[in-house]
Amino acid sequence: MAQLTSQDHEVSRNPEWPKYQKAYLDKNGKCVVCGATTDLQVHHMYPVSYIYAVKREDLELNFSNYMTLCETEHGHPGENHHLLIGHLDSFKSRNVNVKPDAARFKGIAHTAAAIRADSKWLAEMHARPKPAAEMTQAEKDELTTELNRVFGAKPQISPLP
Repeated sequence: MAQLTSQDHEVSRNPEWPKYQKAYLDKNGKCVVCGATTDLQVHHMYPVSYIYAVKREDLELNFSNYMTLCETEHGHPGENHHLLIGHLDSFKSRNVNVKPDAARFKGIAHTAAAIRADSKWLAEMHARPKPAAEMTQAEKDELTTELNRVFGAKPQISPLP
């Protein structure tokens, strides 16, 4: 089976997403881990599959839920921080510690080999959350509570510049 890429979403994307992606990358055009300026993705810290699973689709278009990470396709050279830092080596999961991990690996320890050899990253990867499609209702309720604490209970769509 081929490795999933960030384009392999389990939900339909908001038709406004390309405008938000472009606007964010126009102002945040470097990978926060390695500083790359090409092959960039806007990473949703709370991934689209999770926010749609709990009916918080507004967060797909919320700049506060974004982080710029580089991504290379399977079989091509590169560090692929979107996959490794953003999703702990599975686009069906998420990294609950994405911000501190991005800061921890910034600079000297940003190579894919260094990340995959890091004991803390390995522990996080083995304990990563299950895919949104496999969450129980109780887990969805916990995520909803967390999202409401972080973003507020009302829809939060960022205005485009």
